[in-house]
Amino acid sequence: MKSEQLNDVLHALYTVYGNFKYLFLDKIQNVEGWHLFVNRLLRQGIRLIITSSNAKLLSGELSTHLTGRYVEIELFPFSFSFSFSETLDYKKIKHNAKTTKELAFRQQAYFDYLKQGGFPEMFQIGETQKREYLRTLFQSIIFKDIVKRFNIKYIKT
Repeated sequence: MKSEQLNDVLHALYTVYGNFKYLFLDKIQNVEGWHLFVNRLLRQGIRLIITSSNAKLLSGELSTHLTGRYVEIELFPFSFSFSFSETLDYKKIKHNAKTTKELAFRQQAYFDYLKQGGFPEMFQIGETQKREYLRTLFQSIIFKDIVKRFNIKYIKT
């Protein structure tokens, strides 16, 4: 999408929804000049929620374009130091397991955590979808965030 097309999107939104107060924008940083559009909407009193998994929206870049007009909320997978603890909470497994059954459930949860990592989505999808989810996640992080952000030329290397 090009920056000129953002007005077309806005026109369509007004046509469909009338006068709106809130707008969710995902990956808008991929549109050159996005910050001008966002600033205009903010001046009009529209409340924006801008989301992205892309490292391009780091706080330094956000603060350059939206100084004083944003609140940054970073979302992470389960925290690094308490990941397994959070996994147990999520699966409703006792931390201080005492019975054979509780110990076995806790051990299985640990093996799952080692195999799948600390991404909460992994606990919500079926076994056949997990491999595809991890592949997609890997592709997004490596190719969209790292390669694109740092303009890496020799990708295969």
